[in-house]
Parts: sequence; structure tokens; C-alpha cells
Amino acid sequence: KFRLIRCQTTRNGHYLDLMDVLYQLRCRNIQSVMVEGGARVLESFLKNPYLVQAVCITTAPVHLGPEGVRVNDGIYEMDIQSILQFVNDTVTLATVQKGNKGDT
Repeated sequence: KFRLIRCQTTRNGHYLDLMDVLYQLRCRNIQSVMVEGGARVLESFLKNPYLVQAVCITTAPVHLGPEGVRVNDGIYEMDIQSILQFVNDTVTLATVQKGNKGDT
């Protein structure tokens, strides 16, 4: 059964307000979500460090970071727990913290 949930949008009205989306889900006792998308979707969640506790990133065949798609402007730090390589796909398991590790 599907249910339409009305959520707020960003100021320009082009995107969903992710904080409100997760709040609406939490009000319905949904405590964990799986998000699929590209680098922009990933970064939209990672820009707000309160939205993400851990990530499992699957990339194929382009990787994240300096050698691939740039998604980090120092807003968050991913503590990589494991990287698994499968032919052309890579799965990265990491926890996410606010700011750079060097921040005080």
C-alpha cells in the first residue's frame, strides 16, 4: 500500500527539503532509508551532517573522491570502514561525521 506524504520544498521550490522528508518519515515510525541516486543526490544528504549517520556507497564504474566524482567540500568526513571491489563496481562502507577530522 502506498501513501502520499506532503513535504516542504527548498526556498527555490525545485527540490524537496530533506530534513522535512526525513521528519515526515520519522513521524510514521520509519527510522532508516535507502537512497539511490548519483553524486548530486548523495551530496544533498551529506551537506547536512545531521541527516546521515552511515553510508554504503556503490559506484560503477566512476568512483567518488579526487580521482572521480567530487562530493565533499569539507562539510563532512567519511570514516571508511571497508571497500569492496567487484569487477567494475565498488562498494564503500563508511560512517559519517560533521566537518573535517582536523577541525577543533
